[in-house]
Amino acid sequence: MFTDKQRQAWSAAKAPDELRERILASAEKENNNSVLLKTQFSRIVAAAACVVLVAVAVFAAFSGNGIEISVNGTAVGENASIALAETQGGIALARSASEAEVKLTIDIDSDALITVDSGSFDVIGEGENLTEFSAEDNVEIIWRSNGMQKSEMTVDYGRKTCVLVLEYNGEWTVTRK
Repeated sequence: MFTDKQRQAWSAAKAPDELRERILASAEKENNNSVLLKTQFSRIVAAAACVVLVAVAVFAAFSGNGIEISVNGTAVGENASIALAETQGGIALARSASEAEVKLTIDIDSDALITVDSGSFDVIGEGENLTEFSAEDNVEIIWRSNGMQKSEMTVDYGRKTCVLVLEYNGEWTVTRK
């Protein structure tokens, strides 16, 4: 690989034309091979970076969504419902068509704002008869319908929202949307 100054110096030097041309051609060939290797290496690095980026995006999309909810000890996934069984003196008591109470465990991995549109909830160890609570860690909640046949609880965490519906349609159910 010759720079322009080296080429000018070589051109000024006295040497047979054939020798001069072979040396310049050899330098050009080396320069072209170097550029070709750099281009191929750059493409390999770019492809590897794309693969890593896609893998991270797929992992983020399919990994846990940052919240797990249990109703009376049973995990509730998205778009799932749980019927509340009538129990004697238990937390998940479906007492009548006009009132219900259910124990929720909310496991979060970031700060969350928990609100209800009707009824109220107690955060065990934090407060009672609440309609809004800022959680910084996992919480246990006792959610009451307070005579309403339908109540919605919204859990806003990060950029996502989880909605739970406590509803009476012949029996009390909790549905996660």
